[in-house]
Amino acid sequence: TDTARVWAVPSRAHTFPEKTSASRPECGILKRWIARKNALRKPAPAGCDSALARIASARPTRVIGVLKLKTVRIENPAPRIRLVEFHAADGAALPGFTAGAHIDLELGNGEARSYSLLNDQGETHRYVIAVLREAASKGGSEWIHNNLKINDILEISAPSNNFALSEAGEQSILVAGGIGMTPLMSMAARLQAIGKDYSLYYCARSREEAAFADELEKRHAARFNLILDGGDPSKGKPTGKLQSRDSKGDA
Repeated sequence: TDTARVWAVPSRAHTFPEKTSASRPECGILKRWIARKNALRKPAPAGCDSALARIASARPTRVIGVLKLKTVRIENPAPRIRLVEFHAADGAALPGFTAGAHIDLELGNGEARSYSLLNDQGETHRYVIAVLREAASKGGSEWIHNNLKINDILEISAPSNNFALSEAGEQSILVAGGIGMTPLMSMAARLQAIGKDYSLYYCARSREEAAFADELEKRHAARFNLILDGGDPSKGKPTGKLQSRDSKGDA
C-alpha cells in the first residue's frame, strides 16, 4: 500500500511489516528514504543492514501515509517565487495541520524537499506552498519552477511541525525576511482567528520582491509592517507604523 512506502527511524512514527529482514525489498525502500531525508543527500552508510533489519522488525507506533496530491494552481507572486496549491487527487479531505507545519514533496526528478504550508490551518481542502528559485539550486526549486504543471500528481507526506506556534503568549511578534514569510502567514492567520494580539513584520529588498505583501496588508491592516531595505538592512524603513507595548511578546 502507499502507507508502507514511507518510513522513519524509531525516534519518529514509522510503519514496518513484522519480521522484515534486511534482504527484503522493504529494507531497500528504507535505505532510499534515509538517503533522501538526510541533510547531506548522501547514501545510507555502508554496513547498516543489520541496524536496518532491527529497525524494520520494530513494532510500529503509528502510520505515516503518502498522500497523492494534484497540482491545481500555479502562480508567480514575485519574480523568483512560485506559489503552488495542491488538492487531494481523489477529492478527499486532507489531514489537518497546525501553523508552522511543512510537507515533504517527492519531486519528479527523484529529489525530496520540505516546504512550509502558508494557508490557514483550518483548511482541509488544500495545501499551499511557495518556492523561491535558488540561484544555486541542486534540483529542488529548479524542478518546481521549470517542470511542475497543472494536474501533475505528486506524492507528499502528511504535514509535520518542527516550528510550532506558541498560542499562550499575551502578544506575539512575528518577523520574517523574504521567503521565510511563508510559515508566518499561517501563524498570523491563526493568531487572528483566535483573537490574539500580534504584529507581523516582513523584510524584503523591494515591494516587487515582497510576495504576498498586498494580501498581508489587506488582511492584517495595522498589524502588518513591510520593511524594504534595497538589500542593505541598515537602510530598512517600515512602511507602516511600528507597534510597541510595555509587555514582552513571543517572537
